Amino acid sequence: MRRIVFVILIIGLTSLAYAYESLQEAYNQASGSGRYTKFIELDSTLQYSGDLMIPSDQNVYINGHGAIIYNPPDIPSIYVGINSNLDIERCIFVGGLMAINFAQIAGGTINNNTIVGCREQSIYCDGGYNNRQLNIWSNIICDAMFAVYCIDSIPGYIDYNDIYAIDSIDYALFCPT
Repeated sequence: MRRIVFVILIIGLTSLAYAYESLQEAYNQASGSGRYTKFIELDSTLQYSGDLMIPSDQNVYINGHGAIIYNPPDIPSIYVGINSNLDIERCIFVGGLMAINFAQIAGGTINNNTIVGCREQSIYCDGGYNNRQLNIWSNIICDAMFAVYCIDSIPGYIDYNDIYAIDSIDYALFCPT
């Protein structure tokens, strides 16, 4: 009887690992709309694994509609490539290394999201915006080393974020020179 319960428990737990939809797959299946090369609307009844790598020179919109995105342990949940733009709203990011990583010369708008439990930075900006704007507003960010961590330059607009339980500094700017 114990073996049967153990086997059922193992099967149940492993099926949970496959219960997440891939954010990369949602991106791959999305089509463009208006000014966006990819227009993604997530299903709030599904849970997603954050494994999205947005290549260079893309303009992407994501509306989470309250969907939960579980961040991978060792990579950003969403990586925005060089010279790309990401407008994202109404997502809930949970755990992992970081929620969103903007490469150099990348921009976008991050608003009305919840980011909880990132091990390092919740939002990481690699600087060099080169006429691109990065706007971060009306988010809830908690339980991370840094809420927003930027290299060399600050976002074009950052305000109205509720930030709690940050281990180091809420907003950090690192200038290596």
